[in-house]
Amino acid sequence: MDQAAVWRSWQEAHLRISRFVGNEANVVVVKPPPFPLVDQLPNGNWVVVGARADAQDRNGFIFCPDGSLKADFHAGDAVMNMSVSDDASLWLGYFDEGVFGDDPLSQHGLVRVDAQGRPTWRYPNEDIQSGFIGDCYALTTCGKEAWACPYMDFPILQIAEGRVRRWANAIGGAEAICAAADHVILAGGYADDYNLMSLLRLTGDETSLVAQARLNGMTRATGRFQGRGGSMFAFTGQDVAEVVIADWLSVC
Repeated sequence: MDQAAVWRSWQEAHLRISRFVGNEANVVVVKPPPFPLVDQLPNGNWVVVGARADAQDRNGFIFCPDGSLKADFHAGDAVMNMSVSDDASLWLGYFDEGVFGDDPLSQHGLVRVDAQGRPTWRYPNEDIQSGFIGDCYALTTCGKEAWACPYMDFPILQIAEGRVRRWANAIGGAEAICAAADHVILAGGYADDYNLMSLLRLTGDETSLVAQARLNGMTRATGRFQGRGGSMFAFTGQDVAEVVIADWLSVC
């Protein structure tokens, strides 16, 4: 692949962002960084982060609802996923090229920054007791908390008020997580588990499997999962399905 051509194509691209609540609303068109991740702040501003960056690149952008640029900042290199919490914090998870690279922010594997891009919390990736994040596969926010399921051992992590709680987990490779009280859903996985959802109960420092289901009609090429709060969203082509933890528990 011609990498220069790829980057040139992004320079010519436009990113259309909107909300869907029954109908499309709040449409804005902006110039994106390459390989963008998008979320919305509680005040309606949009956050757009480019996945790749050199040390001096400002690859994080805050856009007003009218599309004007409000702020930009360095968000680290190799951003795997991003989720905004209710207190307007941005949680950023990084994949291995960032964790094992030269960017000091990315080396933590998981960080929290404020709406101006200033780091306010960093995962203690140098602390062996916390467990090492080699690649932040799955990340979501629930209220002011963050939940993650990272490579290598795929523990369930909850970060609340700067403290990390950890549960051992035997299901590897999930690409998305959602959480509600003492249950989580992990979705996606290696090989044929790309359409698998697993409902887990959190007890002590362990997880136990409550139920599993596969999403019929999803393909690896056209489908993906995204967790938010206590819901797992499945995107298949132009269709979206929502699986709520409380609803799933009610039929188990």
